[in-house]
Amino acid sequence: MRDKRPVDELSIAELERILAMRKQEARQARVSRLQDRRVIPLAPIDTSSPPGEAIIDPAPLTASRRETPSPAMTVAPPIPKPIPPTASLPATVDPQFEDEFGYAPVAPLSDRAARRVWLNRGLTVVEIAAVGGLAYLLITLVSSLQAVAQTTASIQAQYQSTLQADTVPPTATPAINIASLVLPGGHVYDRNSNTARFNLDEVPAAYREAYQNQVLALNPTAPPSPSPGEALTVRIPALNVAASVVSGDSWDDLQRGIGHHIGSANPGELGNMVLSAHDDVYGSLFKDLDQLKPGDEIIVTTQLTTFTYVIQAHEIVGPTDTRVMDNSRRDSARITLISCYPYQVDSHRYVVYGLLKTP
Repeated sequence: MRDKRPVDELSIAELERILAMRKQEARQARVSRLQDRRVIPLAPIDTSSPPGEAIIDPAPLTASRRETPSPAMTVAPPIPKPIPPTASLPATVDPQFEDEFGYAPVAPLSDRAARRVWLNRGLTVVEIAAVGGLAYLLITLVSSLQAVAQTTASIQAQYQSTLQADTVPPTATPAINIASLVLPGGHVYDRNSNTARFNLDEVPAAYREAYQNQVLALNPTAPPSPSPGEALTVRIPALNVAASVVSGDSWDDLQRGIGHHIGSANPGELGNMVLSAHDDVYGSLFKDLDQLKPGDEIIVTTQLTTFTYVIQAHEIVGPTDTRVMDNSRRDSARITLISCYPYQVDSHRYVVYGLLKTP
């Protein structure tokens, strides 16, 4: 039965088989045509003469011929050899192409040729690996050179810094002025032992470590002798207070008495004279500072004279409100008294303001 499937559905082997069958049919048709063809000779063939020899036509010329008779020369054509018919291939035999007739099938590669193919493949793999290795080495070399350059630059920078450190004198570390950060007198009171310690929590966190190092580095020395213009004693008649004055208002200074803030005005001078003392330890000199009223007097004595200040006002501020110690305004002679507040709590400051009493 004829296969009616379209060409797109046929496999390559089926197409090759159909093509071979068509070629075979075409050859058989061509052979049949050649067999059916007949050759008609122009004259009787003399078999005694060899093929290709001239033969004279013996037939007499008739009177109807217009020209004088002449011998006719003919050449006997070669006798074609019969072509044997080609048997058709059975349907079960695989077709062969024309270029396959008379040739032996291609033999498979020998072992030597196969080894040569595998050797070529191995050499190709080795070349690829070598190129990759060279690229990796190049990248590693560039990275190493960059690292060496950075290390060299760092060593040179350190060397230059060392040279500058040897030629330039070191700058002294500035001491922290705690008075510019926290009001004097801050402490933590222990009721059980009736003792106190400096309240480091009042110092801003950024300065605590530096302040501790500064305090530990200080060596206790004898207090300097006061100048003739500095305060020697303070009396507050309304509180029945009479105490000596020391120069400075650090934690150690306030253990010895009323502290005179260094940098503030001296008694009687224009500006702000700042005095501070504890309220619950080391004599509790300013324990009742909150009892003062406007009009009460504060008497400050120097080596030369005595000055009287009159209370004007008071306020409660936080421990870092250092504006109360401002000494920039020099239009009058003022006094400021500072102490911790409330009693034995010491979380704030109680501040009293007074003006110099004029004669």
